[in-house]
Amino acid sequence: MKKFKLSLTDEIKGIDKKIASLINQRSRLMCKVSQVRQSKSESLADVGLEKELWIVWKEELKKSNQGLVRQLYTLLNSLGYSMAEKTSSDKPFCLYPPTTPIKMSIPGPRSIRHSHYAAFMSALSPEKHEIKNFLLNDNIIELIKMANQCGFKMSWHENILTGLGSPDLNLDGQSLFVNHSLFNFYLFACLSLGSAGRTKFNSSALLKSVSLRDLQDFMPQLGARLYSIEPQSHSFPVRMEASGQLPSEISIPGHLDPNFVKALILCAPAFEKKFTVKYHGLKDQGFSELISVLKSAGIKVVVDDAQLVVYPGKPFPRSMDIPLDPVLCGFLLAMAQLSLGDISLSGAWPSKSELGQHVLQVLKQWGSTVSIENNAVISSAGPRTTGEMLDLSLRSELAPLAFPLALGTCQARELEIILAPESDNFEIITEVLSHIGYNYSVHSNGINISYSQRSTEKNSPWNSPNPYWTLGYCLLSFKHKGICLANPGNVTSLWPGFWKIFMNLSAKTATQRETKGDINDKPRRKRIRV
Repeated sequence: MKKFKLSLTDEIKGIDKKIASLINQRSRLMCKVSQVRQSKSESLADVGLEKELWIVWKEELKKSNQGLVRQLYTLLNSLGYSMAEKTSSDKPFCLYPPTTPIKMSIPGPRSIRHSHYAAFMSALSPEKHEIKNFLLNDNIIELIKMANQCGFKMSWHENILTGLGSPDLNLDGQSLFVNHSLFNFYLFACLSLGSAGRTKFNSSALLKSVSLRDLQDFMPQLGARLYSIEPQSHSFPVRMEASGQLPSEISIPGHLDPNFVKALILCAPAFEKKFTVKYHGLKDQGFSELISVLKSAGIKVVVDDAQLVVYPGKPFPRSMDIPLDPVLCGFLLAMAQLSLGDISLSGAWPSKSELGQHVLQVLKQWGSTVSIENNAVISSAGPRTTGEMLDLSLRSELAPLAFPLALGTCQARELEIILAPESDNFEIITEVLSHIGYNYSVHSNGINISYSQRSTEKNSPWNSPNPYWTLGYCLLSFKHKGICLANPGNVTSLWPGFWKIFMNLSAKTATQRETKGDINDKPRRKRIRV
């Protein structure tokens, strides 16, 4: 019998298939271990088990780079922990938006970033105050919990955040759990720079794969030391040792995470002396919003090109007005065009925001008539467009909004999407098209979509990669009634109030009665009397 020698590529593919299968088995076993610990109200990770397993890895791969081996080991553990962290109540949820035009007038969702900044300013405020029209999500709740652990006094009720006036901060000796939010870690790490002390930080499995090496190398310039507790690791858990000896001026290299720079600027009012930050990314829109929050809280900030000076002071956020979130509002406003209805969202639209302008452009490109008046933004359905191209090359982050809107309203037989193939959203779009059953082809600049559909498994749930794509999938359901989500709960980490709005869309129309219930509710059985 003649034997055929496999090519190196085929041989590697065969090995990878076996490795992937073993990784899946290992992750499931680690998940079971974590679930047993959760049932006993213990932490996800079993430290003793991790030490035993690491001895095996270290022995078997002793000739390899131990730093890389440790990172791989941590990643594999995180896969199992992340499986255990998924909520067991997250059941597949099929989407059936109303078939009649939506007529809706409600308060619009407020800016996520603005709310996050305002919550931190509230923690530092010495007076009792309230911030209304506040968007509260998982990361902001974690921030409030961490702040209260450090001696601050904060609470919330619905969309109102209350600060009771905070004493002097005390992070020395604290052990803080940042959960999924890297930004919260940046905030409290920077806050600890103002005085001498040691603070420990740990995270969920999601952040275990994040490398903090660049930040660890930079921290000595701020009079501090950040190091990982586990050997051969550059991730969580970490310990922060601050000397309290801050320089009056710091130049920040461009390779550091911009969110760390924002956190450092937010913490600067708590430092004893004025603090100067030199950073070439200050012209970015995210920094403009940040500076606006500081000034509205009464903090003196002076900006000069690539240099920013923050003066010490206590924030007073009582008069802070949080604007609408342009992206979250965009998903609601798009429903007007998809349902041929009218939607009005009350609140201040961020007219100076570049992102807000791009959202309006997307809505108008695909037929919506949008107006801003009387402290509200209004979207009405216009004529369906015959446009054949959606260009996402400059704003790929708007793909979860623009793609389903274009697919649901375009009257042309084909649609071309301009998007770099290396973009994360490129892969997600092709996955959605395959899942729903569209014919498409890819090229060097994007995707060509044919409106002739092939058969696909009916109501097969789709696993959304993030909350924004969950919102985008809801927009697709206006064209494809009954498509299902495998993980509808992930959107609540970003925008807890969304499902209440979506489930009651039929209540906003004149012809359908009000619907109430949880997203996992099943249709009510009817009793027929004979």
